[in-house]
Amino acid sequence: MSAPVDPWDPISNRTRRGSPSARRLAIGLAVLVALLPGAAHAAGSSTSWSIVASPNEEGWSWLQAVDAAAADDAWSVGYYIGADGVEESLAEHWDGATWSLVDTPSVGPRGDQLYGVAAVSPSDAWAVGYAAGKENTYTSKTVIEHWTGAAWSLVPSPNPSKDPLYGANQLDDVRAFAPNDVWAAGWQWTETGYAPLIER
Repeated sequence: MSAPVDPWDPISNRTRRGSPSARRLAIGLAVLVALLPGAAHAAGSSTSWSIVASPNEEGWSWLQAVDAAAADDAWSVGYYIGADGVEESLAEHWDGATWSLVDTPSVGPRGDQLYGVAAVSPSDAWAVGYAAGKENTYTSKTVIEHWTGAAWSLVPSPNPSKDPLYGANQLDDVRAFAPNDVWAAGWQWTETGYAPLIER
């Protein structure tokens, strides 16, 4: 059995995800976002895509997902790499006029990333991703965060893959159909290779 691709190695990640640009939206001083183009059309404005200014954390930043509960309530999440080289989760909120950085919990000494977000209301949003496991292993743990209207907080989540070397557990997307009906999907490492992981 071959070893899994290291999800924390951007070079080997090309094998699992395709080219990094196919999965990641790299941002410099701005991010390409079109928020609710249908609403813009109804108001008589252009429906073409445009660049909307967004803030950056220190170092390199990526946004991976975006979701909106309303025209003045949207979230985008991803991660950034700071001066210390550690990947940290990144969240930005749209209030109808501007994007702003919002603090997220730090998960573990080897960093974490957010890959999916679901906006339900101004006081209810969910973000999912994963945190790197022990050094010199391929392990990782699922990350689920909840927005309550004031702050993001960590929510305990299952990690079925327990292998000390290859035990990877990662969540890549989340959907909320109602405040009490939220689904997250990703993958886990098993003895036979990668397998789906769905949590609710």
